[in-house]
Amino acid sequence: MDRDELAAALRSGDADRVNRALDDLNETDIEDRMPLFEAVIDDLEAIYADSDDGYVRQSVVRATKEFTMGVYVLSALEDAPARRLEDADREDVRRWTDECCGFLLEALQDEDGRVRRAGNRALKDVFRAYGANGDEETLSALVAELEALAADAEGSKREHLLEASENAKRFGSGGLLF
Repeated sequence: MDRDELAAALRSGDADRVNRALDDLNETDIEDRMPLFEAVIDDLEAIYADSDDGYVRQSVVRATKEFTMGVYVLSALEDAPARRLEDADREDVRRWTDECCGFLLEALQDEDGRVRRAGNRALKDVFRAYGANGDEETLSALVAELEALAADAEGSKREHLLEASENAKRFGSGGLLF
């Protein structure tokens, strides 16, 4: 899987094509997945921003989840010699985590509930990554931000934001690893 193939599949909005691309991405080794993330993050953000189709936006968030799992694995297992990436140091992992987090916070405010639910699932790995790195300060700031956003939201959007806040508390605490 390369950058252009992934972007084209996501833009297509074709469920079979999207699911095949996501399956391919899921099967890609972490060592190869994270450099792909570096190449495609701007494309993901552009596809998301340019699409009026909730399914396309949800697909972009689902693709991002494949990358959030990568940052979590790198955070949790970074010191295990068999899992260490030569090219990814702690600073890279932190930058990738922050990029995923920022994008997914935007997705949590989407008008489409499918997009918000996908964002919530993906954010769990981001929270786990911050927790694995002992970054309680960022987790606390995220909880505060999510609760502030929820205070200004209504209905299911509010519920999704509050769920994300609870996930940040629970998954970020290191209590649940997988």
